[in-house]
Amino acid sequence: MIATARMRRGKAAGSRGAPKFVAEALATAVEAGCTGTRILRADSQFYNAGVIAACRRAGLA
Repeated sequence: MIATARMRRGKAAGSRGAPKFVAEALATAVEAGCTGTRILRADSQFYNAGVIAACRRAGLA
């Protein structure tokens, strides 16, 4: 299941808004009733402290 996808403004390699985007996607998965393993697939720009914090707040390890 793809929880969310959207075109972002700005540079193609920018990570602005990534933590919010990830938090929204993970919340959508929970609301949809997903109970299995959740996997975040993202490019290297999304690997930053804000995204990791959003994942931890959502209950991911």
